[in-house]
Amino acid sequence: MILTLLLAADVLTQKVPGTIHTFDMIPVEAAPEQGVPNAFFVGKTEVSWDLLDAYRFELDRKAESESSVAESSDIIARPSKPYIAMDRSFGHNGYPAISVQYRHARCFARWLSLKTSRHYRLPTESEWKLLARRSKITQDNLLEHAWLDENADWVTHPLGEKKPDALGLVDLFGNASEWVTGLKGEHLTYGGCYETLAQDALPPKAVPEDMDNWNASDPQDPQSIWWLADGGFVGLRLVLERDAEGKPAKAPAKGIEHEPKPDESPEDAKPDPARLKVKDSPDDPLPSTFSQHWGGCSPGAICIRQPLRRSYPGWRHWMRWSRYRSNLELPFVIPNGSHRCLGGCVHRTCSIGSSEAGQ
Repeated sequence: MILTLLLAADVLTQKVPGTIHTFDMIPVEAAPEQGVPNAFFVGKTEVSWDLLDAYRFELDRKAESESSVAESSDIIARPSKPYIAMDRSFGHNGYPAISVQYRHARCFARWLSLKTSRHYRLPTESEWKLLARRSKITQDNLLEHAWLDENADWVTHPLGEKKPDALGLVDLFGNASEWVTGLKGEHLTYGGCYETLAQDALPPKAVPEDMDNWNASDPQDPQSIWWLADGGFVGLRLVLERDAEGKPAKAPAKGIEHEPKPDESPEDAKPDPARLKVKDSPDDPLPSTFSQHWGGCSPGAICIRQPLRRSYPGWRHWMRWSRYRSNLELPFVIPNGSHRCLGGCVHRTCSIGSSEAGQ
């Protein structure tokens, strides 16, 4: 196996053996005082469909079969075929991969580690927060760097169209949200996405994995452990570890050292329940963007909500309840009693049949 690593102007360009794909990694210095003891490389962009396709469609297998060097990527689980187009018809080649479960993202990182003999993985929460701080992105320049609700038209956009941040990264905020491993092994996403309002993107907020809602409409039994039928906003960006000399670290012999193996269970780490609880200020007329609370609508009640805030993931639940796939028409009928809201609307409680509910 021939591994090509090109280092120019501190940007590392990685060629993936057995494929036609390359991608750039940006060096990031350590910050021990901020929970990042070691320097690392991070993907300039989010992982593209092009690269993920090489993994999920086994496009590297032909090159392996023709190679005289024994390769071991066949020991990595590969995703099953999704029952719908997981790119949502937003765009494919050159677009960020989305609808990817945490387990899927981890297995992809392990596959890439085996292909390149380098230690690729998902970022830790501390590492992602460090990237956000060093990006120098503020509310004033956010829309220059990010595809958000105000400019994305509810779809993902090709990678690299927005202005790079101070680190040279593209789409750290917006476009697709990014999987991150929490301090206690939680499955979190950061960065917001094409549905996130600019006012909610900063400061960055952790959004814990919510399989009950992000994969709710998957009709398969059992449901997919690879794809998110209702999570078309979740993507990934990878980190490459560096050794003591600052060079790319070698892939560990037994999986990812600081994380449990991803192949053994779709629930290899549980979210910290405390992270799911976000308290709202009684003086704040709006709930926190990602808080969770329950309304009290009775079956068949007319529930009027206006206006609807299209910050993910809450608005998806209203789309699903009302059976609309475009702009919501209000009022609409709650079909099965109590419903769940993840902070996507301007209301705190339900007022059954009231024309002033949510105002």
